[in-house]
Amino acid sequence: MDLPCYDSDLRRGSNSLLHNRVRSPDYRLRLSRSRITSSTVQADSVSLAAAEVTTEQIMSLTKLAKAAARAETKPTVTVDSPEFEDAPVIESQSFKVYNAYLSKGDILTIEAGADDWIRVELVSLTESAKLEAGKKYEWERGKEGKNLTVEYEARRNGNWKIYIFNLAKTQPEVGVTLTVEQ
Repeated sequence: MDLPCYDSDLRRGSNSLLHNRVRSPDYRLRLSRSRITSSTVQADSVSLAAAEVTTEQIMSLTKLAKAAARAETKPTVTVDSPEFEDAPVIESQSFKVYNAYLSKGDILTIEAGADDWIRVELVSLTESAKLEAGKKYEWERGKEGKNLTVEYEARRNGNWKIYIFNLAKTQPEVGVTLTVEQ
């Protein structure tokens, strides 16, 4: 929206009512809002981001986003929702995490199959914090191979994490089935 060309009094800066309205900050703000489009906002934000963010910062954020996507947590398996199936593609040297809540005596069955070498580990919530911090940790049950079945009878109530690690250099699709029984 362009300003209309009014009489020569306006261009000379006369003090008319129309002139004061056009020069007011409120009118200029409304005028500038009418000229903003989504493409100008996107173009401005891209040029601003390129000017203020270094390549290292962008790469760091990309790595964090990829790590978060790889470690994405799935819904919790419990006696109330006793079965969960998934078929994720796990990147090389990466893992997927699933949650389970078990009461004492509950039996958790983990079935995982892939065309390449994988590892399944059942880890307590406390030990999983150590694992994700890169420290030494202990797992309750674990197995390596291509087609795995891991069973565990809970000795206490608590939350558990099931890790499916891709140990290969390929990106296999892994079929995962989690089942909880009383």
